[in-house]
Amino acid sequence: MNEQEESARPTPTSPGEDDEAVILPVKVTVSSEESIANDELRWPEEPGSAPLPILSYRRWTFCYMGRVLKRGAQQVLTDGTHLTQQDLYRVPSTMETSYLDTKFQTVYEEEKGNLLRTLWRLAAPTFVPAGVFLI
Repeated sequence: MNEQEESARPTPTSPGEDDEAVILPVKVTVSSEESIANDELRWPEEPGSAPLPILSYRRWTFCYMGRVLKRGAQQVLTDGTHLTQQDLYRVPSTMETSYLDTKFQTVYEEEKGNLLRTLWRLAAPTFVPAGVFLI
């Protein structure tokens, strides 16, 4: 197994006689398998994450969720939970709050403060096709 060195995070120790904290570096290693796993946690439906036929298959079947569900069923952490943030996919860039806030403000101004029309314009491109395919 190949080991990669990650940047060391400082670990504080007890203060010395001069009341200054001494910070010692800690060597953190990550296996190549863990590094690959972290790269694979990109949101599976995000454009550019895979060729179009694979993206379409993922959107129709949600096959990528099997990994998360299996992991949650197999592990129980010390606090009784099953998953951590590291087990989940990263939020797609189009779902980050900074992007969504800017988009909402722009559409809200274009609709002259009409909240219902703003929400319709923002949600319709996602939910209308989803509703059509469920029929």
